[in-house]
Amino acid sequence: MNIALGTFAVLTALLCFSFVAKAEEAPATHCVTAGTTATHANKTALMEKDIAPYATAAKATEAIKNYREAMATAWDAMNEPYCGYGKYGIASSVKSYGKSVDRARGAFLAAVKGLSKGKTSVIATTPTEVESRHIPSGLHRGVRSASVLDLQKILAIHFKESLDSDWLTGYFGPVTQNLVLKFQLEKKIISSSKSPGAGQVGPRTSAALNSL
Repeated sequence: MNIALGTFAVLTALLCFSFVAKAEEAPATHCVTAGTTATHANKTALMEKDIAPYATAAKATEAIKNYREAMATAWDAMNEPYCGYGKYGIASSVKSYGKSVDRARGAFLAAVKGLSKGKTSVIATTPTEVESRHIPSGLHRGVRSASVLDLQKILAIHFKESLDSDWLTGYFGPVTQNLVLKFQLEKKIISSSKSPGAGQVGPRTSAALNSL
């Protein structure tokens, strides 16, 4: 009888622990969807287009840095647990993201107004070295931008690939996706190729890349 009661007590304790553990787990964000990811990719591409003419202007360095950081912060908010929950759901978060992005772009354009534009193109044709640049979250297969080229250079150096490789084009294709996946697995950001965000640059992957 005592053994049965003891076994029951142990099982009860385990069930209670399991319930508490599950209750404390934050749900995945509702805000990162195919639609919002595509929107962020488009906004990121627009940002790179805005930045490109001033990429070599010393006086624009701070404005470029602020623009990139503001974009990254806006997207990071969409990746937070509980984003999209509550009374107003995802609509409120998407609206907030849009306002943040518009403010960031407006501030950048105001900061570089009057500065001389260079002839730097968005995509470099012959990458030779990696500059110290912030890799934003939100990059994924199908995106073409200067940030993707920076990402490719960092991955090439990290995995000891040649910087003359033909996949370093600024286009996020299958080779880039596979290397991002390899990097995520190496850093234990994901557990398998089936994990959410596998092969995409989310906030944790961005942070890991920028810490290299």
